[in-house]
Amino acid sequence: MNPTPSDWREAHRFRAFELKQDGWKQTNIAEALGVSEGAVSQWMKKAREGGKEVLKTSPRPGRPPKLSDEERTEKLPSLLEKGPSTSGFGERSGPGSESERSSRRNLASSTTSLRSVGSWIKSGGADKSPTTGLISAMRKPPKSGRTRNGRESKKAETENRTVMFVDEAGFYQLPAAVRTYAPRGETPVLRAPLDYDNLSAISGITQAGKLYMRIFEKSISGEEVVQFLRHVLREVSGKLTVVWDGLPAHWGSKVQAFLSEGASRRLHLEQLPGYTPDLNPDEGVWNYLKNVEMKNLCCRGIDRPKTELRRAKERLRHKTQIIKSFYREVGLV
Repeated sequence: MNPTPSDWREAHRFRAFELKQDGWKQTNIAEALGVSEGAVSQWMKKAREGGKEVLKTSPRPGRPPKLSDEERTEKLPSLLEKGPSTSGFGERSGPGSESERSSRRNLASSTTSLRSVGSWIKSGGADKSPTTGLISAMRKPPKSGRTRNGRESKKAETENRTVMFVDEAGFYQLPAAVRTYAPRGETPVLRAPLDYDNLSAISGITQAGKLYMRIFEKSISGEEVVQFLRHVLREVSGKLTVVWDGLPAHWGSKVQAFLSEGASRRLHLEQLPGYTPDLNPDEGVWNYLKNVEMKNLCCRGIDRPKTELRRAKERLRHKTQIIKSFYREVGLV
């Protein structure tokens, strides 16, 4: 089976069941999967009573929607298009701004709950959402060169901007244990010294298959974010749109100062909807580096993972088709 990133817990349960059928002890299964023995015991009990199918992830029931699908399709887009000004709010835009929040309140007060509106926007129900306009534009290219979404997608298209998705990740000296060959019944053991020193990396990829990265020996703050932005502005010609999440370092005073000093002439920042890493193709970079290029790597000292990460990055930079596949994985191609 090839589980999607969203059902990794289900994959753990099925893998535990397979190992149990192969004769593994529950203690060894728990150690191999990094879970408690109690969890494995509960999974096996459910499987004995209801079969393997009960290990599948069940959809969580929620409050039934107040509006039918037809009503949401008819009412919500028109209300969202009117914007916050119809409810007496200003037009200040930006991630987490009053404009964005009040747009949802405007919808909720007229139709349904605020939570439902946010879920509906994130699911793609609103092509004109200020936070999903660019994503929708890339998922469904407009016909005849016309834009179908908000000003963010128009900015990227009419100004011939390069769109770059950006994300951060941490790399530790402890090995990222990946499935490998071993004699049946003998769990492979990777021995590495316990050390909490780590690296922080920030990367960005474009739809053309270009990869840009900076590596730091400390947590990423606004200062490191600005260093990365300076780097990509030197490397990418023309105007650039950076799409990333709501990490405070992305929108803090250092980044705002950098924009006000002149970077805004070329650089435009756009925020992904909250809690939607599945929309960011740059997540594929970290998955590939950790689980393919640097899998099962045991290190002594922080210099080794730093060297290996740089080498892995350079190898990936030359695999443009793999980088492009990260866009396909999230449905942007």
